[in-house]
Amino acid sequence: MKSAFLIFVLLAILGVTLWWAIYAWNAVDVEMSVHGYVAMTLGIIFSLVIGCGLMALMFYSSRHGYDDAVMNYEGVVMQQKPDGRVVRLFTKHLSAEHHSLEQWFVVAIGDDDKAKDAVAKSANASEEVVEIVGHIPAATLAGWGMTEGEVQLILPGEPISG
Repeated sequence: MKSAFLIFVLLAILGVTLWWAIYAWNAVDVEMSVHGYVAMTLGIIFSLVIGCGLMALMFYSSRHGYDDAVMNYEGVVMQQKPDGRVVRLFTKHLSAEHHSLEQWFVVAIGDDDKAKDAVAKSANASEEVVEIVGHIPAATLAGWGMTEGEVQLILPGEPISG
């Protein structure tokens, strides 16, 4: 129902726009020659072809990995920074006198499995459960001063900073 109403509203806007375009076109008493119509038609066609072609190239480039490395103005290749992960490490009960322990980490690694491995290695984990809880944008990690591959323990109640 919601999409039908949206389609109706969009078609109404299109109808009003077409009515206004025809009204404005006929309001001016100027005759256009055949050459004018040909030029206008060619301009519309070429504009659409160029726009669609550039959009197709943009999608092709993005999906085939051509946008992974970017050149800066000095010609140095800069790799895109990966998003980070929020990882929870939960120590299992080993016996009745041992209590379980839960630790949280921010990891500047873009792959889930590599992030889990980095946390397990940094915490010397063997009998623990490691899970990915969330993702952090690369810009946020850079704002915290974290570099790629860094693992940071998060203490309850403390702000995150680099």
